[in-house]
Amino acid sequence: MENYAPYTPDKAAVGAVSGFKQTAYISELGWIDTEATPTNTPTAMGDKVKIATAHTFVSGKGALPIQCFYKTGDQTGEAAGDQGAKVLNFKPKIFLQGDNAEALELVKNILNKNVILWLEKTGCPGQLVQYGCKCTPAILDTANPVVGVTLNGKAGYEITFEAQEKFFYNATLSVYPS
Repeated sequence: MENYAPYTPDKAAVGAVSGFKQTAYISELGWIDTEATPTNTPTAMGDKVKIATAHTFVSGKGALPIQCFYKTGDQTGEAAGDQGAKVLNFKPKIFLQGDNAEALELVKNILNKNVILWLEKTGCPGQLVQYGCKCTPAILDTANPVVGVTLNGKAGYEITFEAQEKFFYNATLSVYPS
């Protein structure tokens, strides 16, 4: 049975700065040993999309931190599919800092890979938004090298992911290298 309740936005979120902080985290699916999921017995509105238990990573692995330009991340999306079978298609975007060999290799490494992406919300300390899961992972949609055109001449890669799953991750995220 669906869980419905009147929706009232969090008072702290009303008028708050939107967007994401400057560190994104990414993990290949094989790096996660045990994936945490939302509760099987939701009691309150939102429980179906909250993860309260930490993922367990394979020994020596964790979520890889990626430095982005501050407040440049965002998320768009749309409902897609045939009538009666629609899904939400999320498009989180980050702006990876730097046009150098390391940044290029990172982008090439995640091309065509199934991943999980975490972004920390601006104005909500410790609140991570997770895109993708083992069953329906996120995947890199576009990676556009940008040099001196946007962000006051800063260089980097504008990367957009596509994901059909979005969760609010309220647990400790293990970071690589651990």
